[in-house]
Amino acid sequence: MNSKICFFRSTALAFLSANLVNGETIASTTFDGQTLNGNTASDLGWTLNGVEDPGEMSAFVQDSGNAQNLFNSNDFNKNQFAPQINVGNGNTWWRTSVNLTVSAGSSVTLTEVSFDHWSLNAGGVQNVGRRSDFTITLYDPTDAVVGTASILDVANGQPLTPAGSPTPVSLIFAVPIPLSAPGTYRLEIDGGELGGADETGNHAGFDNLAIIGSTGPSVSFAITELEYDPSGDPGPTVTLTWTKTGAASYSVFYSFDLIDWGADLDDSVLLESDENPEDADQMTVTFPLVGPLESAPGVFFRVEDN
Repeated sequence: MNSKICFFRSTALAFLSANLVNGETIASTTFDGQTLNGNTASDLGWTLNGVEDPGEMSAFVQDSGNAQNLFNSNDFNKNQFAPQINVGNGNTWWRTSVNLTVSAGSSVTLTEVSFDHWSLNAGGVQNVGRRSDFTITLYDPTDAVVGTASILDVANGQPLTPAGSPTPVSLIFAVPIPLSAPGTYRLEIDGGELGGADETGNHAGFDNLAIIGSTGPSVSFAITELEYDPSGDPGPTVTLTWTKTGAASYSVFYSFDLIDWGADLDDSVLLESDENPEDADQMTVTFPLVGPLESAPGVFFRVEDN
């Protein structure tokens, strides 16, 4: 057998990607127990999955960029994000943002943003339907826009049912957006009357913010190195190195045609078999090539985690 041994990376990667789950909550807050100081809400008690703590959120007037104070007058508005700006007079609107930095060892893709919209009257519950529009915009670490979504008139011009109840809102990106660039992404949320209706005065707040998508390991599952030794003792060997996935064991298969993968070198390679345990990210194991492998002109190898 000569050195015409090939290895198949894409299959290993496909097995890893299949484990991703859609619809996971990446970051969420109920705003309960938050600390309010002027235009800033802190101590938000974020629930996180694959991202670092976004920290505080602040409100600004969109057209001027001036700070816009948050309602902080009663138990109702103290537990939501409610800028003190009357968005119904003069088509004014507010803006806030959430910083999203992917945690080390994770990958994150965003699909939507949801929250409960509250129509407010002087900081209290508004008992009639008022127009409120929302837009979300996602910026990458270079400040380039990578996704946006909007919804107009979340109450659809109808009275709130029952009176004084929130309206569930979901803004979905046109395509899933991977947070693959290094650095911090910025999710911008605009609330007000974006449609230019200039209706009756209203304060637009929201509660139970959830940023939704999918997560997975950041490392690609792949065979990264292959070394063939035709003069091994007592016969030829192949040494494979692949990226670890956190599994307790791995199976190593071989094929002569990329179709039949029924044969294996070992179907339970334990972590104790690692010949380079100092490398925390990769695993290296040597296998003897016996039987049909000893004289085959070429072979493909595939690694699966168990």
